[in-house]
Amino acid sequence: WRTALELVPSSLLPAGLRSDLVTYGAMLNACEKGGQWRLALSLIGDMQNLRMVPDLVAFGSAVRACCVQGQRQPALALLQDMRAAGV
Repeated sequence: WRTALELVPSSLLPAGLRSDLVTYGAMLNACEKGGQWRLALSLIGDMQNLRMVPDLVAFGSAVRACCVQGQRQPALALLQDMRAAGV
């Protein structure tokens, strides 16, 4: 998961490309696999700050990253965010 998260920013920034839902989804999937719940929450927050609406896959990866680490409250907060976003 570390390699995946390290490669994404370096591959996007020099090319001047913007992150999109697919890019964030891949990073969130890596967070899920690595149990990086704090980073997953941060990425969801980044998406929302960029006015991107995380989809079911993005939210699901973040929720699972929380659950794998026993972080019930952040997982429940994400479920509430999903409902508020209409996902």
